[in-house]
Amino acid sequence: MKQFSIKDTYTHPVKMAIVVVVLMLFCQLLFVLIKPLIPNLIDERSPHVVTIAMLLFYILFNSISTFSSKSLARHWGRSMYGLMLIGGLGYLIAYLISGKSLRELDGFRDIIIIVLIGFFALKSIATSIKGIVLFTKYRDSLKK
Repeated sequence: MKQFSIKDTYTHPVKMAIVVVVLMLFCQLLFVLIKPLIPNLIDERSPHVVTIAMLLFYILFNSISTFSSKSLARHWGRSMYGLMLIGGLGYLIAYLISGKSLRELDGFRDIIIIVLIGFFALKSIATSIKGIVLFTKYRDSLKK
């Protein structure tokens, strides 16, 4: 059985999502521990802000990792699974910590929609660039 390597997380979107979820859990735990010390600084929106920040972190590195993927279709599907994993677990953890849903927080549903549109835009741009590069390499190999 292959051992887990941190280098594998860069090329495999679901493993990258698992690392981001662990990082998100650490940040959420840190907020829970700091909240009694500084109650004015951390409010009920903070867990949702951490979830959105981790989604953006995943989107950035996932779009960059598209260029090193071997199969664009497989990478796209796994990226969707990773995004759903982070979004679902992040929302659940934020809801359990804050006790507030996205409907009760004004504007957060709009922010999530903008982040998702950004994911699709960045992923589409990266996939298009990767496709153009592959096509150019193929055309260059035919000329030789």
